[in-house]
Amino acid sequence: MQRYVLASHWAPFIQNSEFKINVNIRMGEVVSLSVIPDELFKAYRSTHYRVLEPSDFVFRIGEYSESLALLYKEKNISSAAFLTAWNPFSRTTEQRLNDKADQKLRDMLQADNIRFLNGMGEDPEGLWSAERSVLALGITLETAIAIGEMYYQNAIVWIAADAVPQLKVLR
Repeated sequence: MQRYVLASHWAPFIQNSEFKINVNIRMGEVVSLSVIPDELFKAYRSTHYRVLEPSDFVFRIGEYSESLALLYKEKNISSAAFLTAWNPFSRTTEQRLNDKADQKLRDMLQADNIRFLNGMGEDPEGLWSAERSVLALGITLETAIAIGEMYYQNAIVWIAADAVPQLKVLR
């Protein structure tokens, strides 16, 4: 899920860049260019992505979702993205700021005629609060990425026609 490159090609850039990656690079070694810590990747992968309507269901990264497949058929779509405006760059943010950003996201989707369903990103261990989210229906990957970047998210959840959610890293 992370952005990987062959170290032999990028070694000078990695060692002398804003990424400040402190590694001993050997020729041919694969390294990550993502600035997102591994613990955060694990949290994203273990998150329960809950869709609250029309009927409540949960999906997970990398696991086929029969509920999503049925929703696709019902809504006559072949893609969706689970998006949030909460907690930019996964930093805990005040409730009022999260609420304001969430409303802007919803208003933008409505203005662009992108249908969406209400959702929540939930930590199954309860270590962090659930994040209000939306499942944007029939959206393109490019648009979903642009929205994620607009709201300073580390990643988005993309679901193609196969109904297998994927984590798309944005930084």
